[in-house]
Amino acid sequence: MKKFTLTMIFLLIFLPSAIFAQSARKAYESLKKIEAQADVGISLNDFLKMVGNAKYEVDSYAEDKNTKLAGYLQLALLHYEMAAQVWDVSKSLVNQNFEQASKALKEAKKLMK
Repeated sequence: MKKFTLTMIFLLIFLPSAIFAQSARKAYESLKKIEAQADVGISLNDFLKMVGNAKYEVDSYAEDKNTKLAGYLQLALLHYEMAAQVWDVSKSLVNQNFEQASKALKEAKKLMK
């Protein structure tokens, strides 16, 4: 019984910090994966998926934690979320410009006949 009690005390003391550290590591690594993939090239769809996965990891870790580490992980995530929004808007603007260019070329072709 004494051995069981000591084991339980050990687990209660050290297990939460181990889980806490593992959760922080997962959140950090999910953000680093975005950074690494962005360095070599990434599509918007893949970027959005990676940001979504990172959001889950960061939110899971940072929930109810007001630490400097949680703050920096949330800040990095915020910047990736903002980049996704800008990328999505700029992609839309680029597509609109391509459509307008195509229309102008169609009109130019009509005038060349």
